[in-house]
Amino acid sequence: MWMLHEILTSAEITAILAGLSLLAVALYYLLPEDCWMTEKTLSQALGTHNRAVSAAKRELEAAGLVKILHEQNKPNRLNPIHRILKVPCTGLHPIPEEFLFLRDVREKILSPHLQEDVSESAKETEKETIQQLENFGDALNWEILTNFSAAEINKMGKLQQVELYQEVGLLVLPTNYPVFSPTGKVSCSCKDAECPKIGKHPKVKSYKGLTPEAYSKRRGYFLDRFKKDKDLNIGFKVFGYSVLDADYRHGGGYSLGLLREECPGLDETLSATTPGGEHLYTSTGGFGQSVGSLGKGLDIRSDKTTGFIVAPGSLHVSGGMYAWSSVSDLQPIPDEWLSPGESKHSKGGKLAGKKTGKSLAHIKIPNRIPPGYVIPEGERNSTLYKFACRERGRGASEQHIYDVLATIRDTYCQGSENPEDDVSDAELRSIAKSAADYPTNAEKLTKLKAA
Repeated sequence: MWMLHEILTSAEITAILAGLSLLAVALYYLLPEDCWMTEKTLSQALGTHNRAVSAAKRELEAAGLVKILHEQNKPNRLNPIHRILKVPCTGLHPIPEEFLFLRDVREKILSPHLQEDVSESAKETEKETIQQLENFGDALNWEILTNFSAAEINKMGKLQQVELYQEVGLLVLPTNYPVFSPTGKVSCSCKDAECPKIGKHPKVKSYKGLTPEAYSKRRGYFLDRFKKDKDLNIGFKVFGYSVLDADYRHGGGYSLGLLREECPGLDETLSATTPGGEHLYTSTGGFGQSVGSLGKGLDIRSDKTTGFIVAPGSLHVSGGMYAWSSVSDLQPIPDEWLSPGESKHSKGGKLAGKKTGKSLAHIKIPNRIPPGYVIPEGERNSTLYKFACRERGRGASEQHIYDVLATIRDTYCQGSENPEDDVSDAELRSIAKSAADYPTNAEKLTKLKAA
């Protein structure tokens, strides 16, 4: 039984739901007051999978909107029954118009003579849920940002930047910042003496499942936080796009260089410099978790994860600033960066189906060359160039790069039937010279710190 202090008003329920994920809100309005439905039934009705429903249930319970009771199952069943009880409301709590369809779905599930319609209802629910998510992503108006140059935005005051970002439709979050003591010690404004992410995590809770719809209700509150504390860093909860995060200190400059050779169009996308690398904003959303799978030191921040990045206008623990380097239209993630067999771009430049940041095998070269490694005839020059870029990133001179390439050619390159078609010394010299024109990773960091 619910205790008296667990009864909520309709206004309180609305306020709590505003800070929850879209799926958790949908689940709340799907649930009856006393629910015995299995996660399989709930997931089918919402057009998702069991794990997502399980996470949404935990989110609702943590928010105090439901109570999950674990009751004894049949003797031959190991798992207990999960009975879900809603917190009582002092009056009627109206269902928002956009979730009214879930009431009909619930009635079909609970009515035995309508069981045959559940699967069709689930399909319609899935379509509507997907459409809502796509509409949220389309709401971003990047053209507002492109009315300014990178230099103009970087010169704006922090509050002016925040207002601009919010106008674009970005989910701007007040973020912790590094605090520098007179002795040179750096700590985080969160006051955790052992904070592992100094100045790199939001100063608000429950941001991971934040959607544009929920954010719109708290937009003024977040803006007021920046007005009251001018030291706050600026953070983006990534939604409707993705960000390639290149960390030069861990090989991200080299990895990004290789990927840019594969797809030069990335040089034209919206980008920012960080005190340790770059952020490249792309128009493709829906990526799963990706840490280093595209290349060493190159991560993907996405709306399908708890994607969060520190935005330009923020202070880094090194004392440097995050700043825009190029303000332009967003470019999509190239299809060839997806694993073989994954979905290609659908209409409108979006990707259909599940996506990860895994690159094709030929994009990467081995850090340690395995036994039996052979560079095929058709890929010799491109692969040698990648080895050259890696050596340059490490600080190698043109002559040293040539020496490395000559060894790799003589040891690992597949020979041609006609010896005249083999990679010549002149070609190696040309590759080495081309790679030596690029700055090393250390030079890139020095340039960023001086900016």
